[in-house]
Amino acid sequence: MDKSDDERQLLILSVLSFEEGANQSAVVAQVVRALQQLAVHFRPLMGSSGFFALYLRSVHLNRAQHACLAPLSTMERDDTHFTALQASLSSADTEQAARAGIAVIETLTGLLAGLIGLPLTMRLLTTAWANAAEGKPL
Repeated sequence: MDKSDDERQLLILSVLSFEEGANQSAVVAQVVRALQQLAVHFRPLMGSSGFFALYLRSVHLNRAQHACLAPLSTMERDDTHFTALQASLSSADTEQAARAGIAVIETLTGLLAGLIGLPLTMRLLTTAWANAAEGKPL
């Protein structure tokens, strides 16, 4: 892992830094907001189908480690509201939901970095999550 990849993971953790004692619904909402922001910024680059493919792949790759993630066959093709992921994470306890959400976003951004390069991925992440990078809510 190089310095830029470390920066990517630190940015994800800062965006998904859950407040002490955050309840499960707040954690799930924060994960969904982060994904919605990514969708808005990544779609012009890869289209809705491309973003959705990376998103589904990310969920699939994390199912073995995070049992709360729904099987792909039950997930809706809804990359705007992420309702299936929201329902999956809502079925888990707070800590499991946080870990699964972070894992999906880390995997999605890692896959994207493999396709377009880490520097462009970091620029997109920084733009998508500008408020969070400044310490403001998404």
